[in-house]
Amino acid sequence: FFAIYPFLGSTSSSCSYNAKDTATFQISWTGSLTFNSTGVVGHASTSYGNTGFNMNSSGWTNSSASFGCYSRATPTNNTYNMLDNSTLNDAYIGTESSAASYAIMTQGGGGSFGTRLMIAQAESSSFSVLYRDNSYISDSSGAHVRNSVNMNLMGSSTVGSSATNNIGMAFIGQTFTSGEITNFTTNVNTLMTSLS
Repeated sequence: FFAIYPFLGSTSSSCSYNAKDTATFQISWTGSLTFNSTGVVGHASTSYGNTGFNMNSSGWTNSSASFGCYSRATPTNNTYNMLDNSTLNDAYIGTESSAASYAIMTQGGGGSFGTRLMIAQAESSSFSVLYRDNSYISDSSGAHVRNSVNMNLMGSSTVGSSATNNIGMAFIGQTFTSGEITNFTTNVNTLMTSLS
């Protein structure tokens, strides 16, 4: 992991810290988000959180990258729980045309979107996959490209829509093995059930 955001404490400050290393990738919140015992709730198109994690220079490679969040509700159409701060939307998890949509380093696809843990990751330099918990949803092939932009939560300064649903945690990391996805899913779902 590069960053794990458990969203504890019900304040914008306490929900900004990276549990992996509180001195790095602290979220800078913009706009009128709500922070409560179930995590972060998005509101207006001007509301988002900038993690400061740069896709090109903070540790991702074309063949090892992952990010995701625990979604407590399906995002409304054409909104994003996580996305990069670029007009190209090179990395995101959200909904388009009322279905799950994702991209990681310019490659992505769609599928059914549900609540619980959503994970997008690069499984090689030209193959990416979207998971719900530890279940495969969709994949896409094509060369990965990492632009020099930051990852954001619930929206960004370049996208005119933001998710208005609730996310309970988020993370940014390297590519998981299948066993690691299973273990991480179990641990996250146990934590989210306990907190709510």
